[in-house]
Amino acid sequence: MLLRSALGMAIVMLLMGLAQNIWQFLILRALLGLLGGFIPNANALIATQIPRHKSGWALGTLSTGAVSGALLGPLAGGFLADHWGLRTVFFMTAGVLFICFLFTLFLIRENFVAVSKKEMLSAKDVFTSLKNPKLVLSLFVTSLIIQVATGSIAPILTLYVRDLAGNVSNIAFISGMIASVPVLPPCLAPLASVNSATRIGPEKILIVALVISVPAPDSHVVCPDAAAAGDPALPVRRRRWRAAAGSANAAGVQLHQPNLGQNIQL
Repeated sequence: MLLRSALGMAIVMLLMGLAQNIWQFLILRALLGLLGGFIPNANALIATQIPRHKSGWALGTLSTGAVSGALLGPLAGGFLADHWGLRTVFFMTAGVLFICFLFTLFLIRENFVAVSKKEMLSAKDVFTSLKNPKLVLSLFVTSLIIQVATGSIAPILTLYVRDLAGNVSNIAFISGMIASVPVLPPCLAPLASVNSATRIGPEKILIVALVISVPAPDSHVVCPDAAAAGDPALPVRRRRWRAAAGSANAAGVQLHQPNLGQNIQL
């Protein structure tokens, strides 16, 4: 699955750089979503291959890498777009994804043991076997809401930055900088929250992260002039939001059931 995802995204990203109209680009974006899922599959691989007592640390480390990449990506993409053009960014991204495919092919080893159909559990059996099914369902709903909330500003982020900064020439780099500036907190928050979860419990970490993240989106609108004047308030708010999201993601991995992913039949 990791190889399929990495190679598929590399090919689609290359084709996106060659798109001639909006409909081609739309179809390729849909294919990118269908062929994606590298991080979720990496989570599943770690959950099934890493010993139980080290799974929290391993998943927290993976979460740190994923969040850091998601935040550094816009900065690099904005810089490259301003200097070499938009299509070049797609070609370079395709090259990076192909390198990821090669790393996965030659450096990652999986001790896969096939599960017979008799031992394979249905999704319903897996759900009923959980210690706290309501907690998992609640995490599903809250994670969905958080992703919808955080993703809703993605299409308008560049427009909002342009409205605040004016008609500047390097708007792509500025937008990437705004999206990428909160790197350090989400890098540290997952590992710190995993350690805290072992002492006070993951449920409390999730509640604290949710409380911290709630005021962050509103604060982007309350003082828009601060960002326009170059004040660091906007990046600080985005750091708080991302740090809380990273903490919630890492704390949530402490609630997983070991080896369930090997025995699920949909």
